[in-house]
Amino acid sequence: MSKLTDNLELNDLGGGNFRGAKTIDAANVIGNKKDLSNEEIDILIEAGYYRETGKFKSASELIKARIDEIFSVMAFAAESSDKWRQINEDEAARNEFIKNYRKGAAGLVQRAMFGEK
Repeated sequence: MSKLTDNLELNDLGGGNFRGAKTIDAANVIGNKKDLSNEEIDILIEAGYYRETGKFKSASELIKARIDEIFSVMAFAAESSDKWRQINEDEAARNEFIKNYRKGAAGLVQRAMFGEK
């Protein structure tokens, strides 16, 4: 795949509406691609948020907020669930959960923007 925005580094655009619009453009280039790089996952997550709210936030900021919500709600489940206990206590398991969550979030944005494939 060629550079998503042809010599335009998205991180150089700051966090305003121009960055959001360019992120949407980059997401359109990605389309329904299946094997996504970390950069492409970030772009899709940011594009989805920008599309819904008209505001730009970085993917790491969005994921951190959502993961914090998930873990605050699921903390009680760790008492009776070995899987959630492992995710709460083991850094590798937590990182794997976050990795899978990011992929899922990007997939949801793809479906919303480009339809079912």
